[in-house]
Amino acid sequence: PAAFQKACREYDVAECPSTMQPGNMTAENVHSLAKAFPKWDVDHLAERVEILHSRLHEDLDGLDLARVIFFHCSCGCDRTGELAAAYSMRYLSQTFTEMYGENAKVAGRNTVYANQVAAQWYCEHLRTQGLYTGNDCGNCGPFRCVDTGSPVVSMWQGRVVSIALFVFVACLAMFLPRCCRQGATEDKPTSYQKLQDK
Repeated sequence: PAAFQKACREYDVAECPSTMQPGNMTAENVHSLAKAFPKWDVDHLAERVEILHSRLHEDLDGLDLARVIFFHCSCGCDRTGELAAAYSMRYLSQTFTEMYGENAKVAGRNTVYANQVAAQWYCEHLRTQGLYTGNDCGNCGPFRCVDTGSPVVSMWQGRVVSIALFVFVACLAMFLPRCCRQGATEDKPTSYQKLQDK
């Protein structure tokens, strides 16, 4: 958000929505910001897409070998999907809507909003270069049109609660039988021992 707001000031864009959505701006302002996108994009998508493409197509001493490149962001917070979407729009003729739909399907949740918006602006940048003919860069409808918080944080909070509940139940299962056996005498078995005897 800070880089977007700064770019708005640098490129004299008066209307700079807090949503950062290109669909909420005039075509002229979108064009100004999109054309300069590589200068203000903190993830350097345009550069990374080209590096990825060159690595996939570099000459390996004349050998014609299939290439597979595994890439993953260090945080696991959706820059991987952002780069995959950007590469797919640039070199695989896929649309923004198709790629972010695929990202949501693979992740099982919406992606981090800032990464979605960065991919939307990269899409708009490709349009200014004549490298993307689609008209869906501003299509946030199937995904998120405002930042509603990190889906990654929500996902981990849910997992932490599940793990804590599991640990609690496991502890009960381990210690409850011992607790019940300690109060037993030879002539008066506990209910736990009665169940075991059956």
